[in-house]
Amino acid sequence: MISTTKLAFNYPSSDSIHFNDLEIAPREDCLLLGESGSGKTTLLHLLGGLLRTYQGSIKVNSNELKELPEKEMDFFRGKQYGFVFQKNHLIHALTVEKNVLLSFYLANLPINMERMKEVLDSLGLYNKRKSRVTQLSYGQAQRVAIARAIVHRPSIIIADEPTSALDDQNCNKVMELLLQVASQNESTLIVATHDQRLKGIIKKQIHLHHAMR
Repeated sequence: MISTTKLAFNYPSSDSIHFNDLEIAPREDCLLLGESGSGKTTLLHLLGGLLRTYQGSIKVNSNELKELPEKEMDFFRGKQYGFVFQKNHLIHALTVEKNVLLSFYLANLPINMERMKEVLDSLGLYNKRKSRVTQLSYGQAQRVAIARAIVHRPSIIIADEPTSALDDQNCNKVMELLLQVASQNESTLIVATHDQRLKGIIKKQIHLHHAMR
């Protein structure tokens, strides 16, 4: 369960951003919708524990995020979350396999080669496991980023604008893939976007408006 109460955030030299209270149930798929400047990415970073100095409350699986010490928050984030961004942030010097296995290290979990094989197989990437990221197509690299996000079985998958740069066909493919892996892993899926094409794909929708005060 993810819930927020009276949540607000201040950027330096800026007004506060205030958010309406929200609740997202375990294993629920959810869209955060809003135009640029509405606070989607800020809210996503708050829910993901990437921004810590907020006002109000953010509870994730009964944990108040700002009360977790920094080191404990790092382990909590590494274990509980999988992040998928518009830019995949893969490490070009590493192979596909090593990029995916990095998630176990960040989650402070033992390396699980069988799980890595299972995930790459399911995404049609196992034959690319020894390839460098620079040898992949854009679509393949995006699937590697998704594999890295879910290999450690996170309870929450967070995706920030995963489709905004894609045509209709690839938009549908990426969303089908995210929904499929979230379902298979019994994860909560939160997608932040201004892509109106996604409104017909995910039922639960939270609409953000320009929230500066």
